[in-house]
Amino acid sequence: MSFTVLMTAMLIGPVTPSSTDDWIEEYRATMVATTERAKASPDEAVPRLIAVYTQLEDRTDLPSPERRRMRRSLEGRLVKQLEHLVREKRQSDRASRLSLDGGGPNAVAAQQFIDLIVNTIAPDSWRQNGGAGSISYYPNNPALVIRQSQNVHEQVAELLQALR
Repeated sequence: MSFTVLMTAMLIGPVTPSSTDDWIEEYRATMVATTERAKASPDEAVPRLIAVYTQLEDRTDLPSPERRRMRRSLEGRLVKQLEHLVREKRQSDRASRLSLDGGGPNAVAAQQFIDLIVNTIAPDSWRQNGGAGSISYYPNNPALVIRQSQNVHEQVAELLQALR
């Protein structure tokens, strides 16, 4: 996932359409643009999905069941993008998989998951991007340790819940 694309999306910020009808149209356009048939790259799809997902929380003019349905759909699309990234990474790294410390596919998957989290959930708050938060994978135990704000922990928990 391109850090530049995500940072650009964060700096520009989401533009929330003013009317409910305009916002729903943007939601539908995003869903169409991020289907598997559309073959949108994660660099294009993830920032767009996250922008719509973030805007959804502010759309109190939509009925609660509709917001829940839309949230689940967006989370499903984000999971599909994660799966796409994992598949892509596995294909490109088959020969070098065992070279990571701790070795094996678990370490590769953990690093991909860390990259997804760091590049999509509050990117500027992570140590890798100049922030104070940290995330580490411990292959001997297998554990992912995150030191971050409560808000970011909650966002990571939502992502984990969506992946289950």
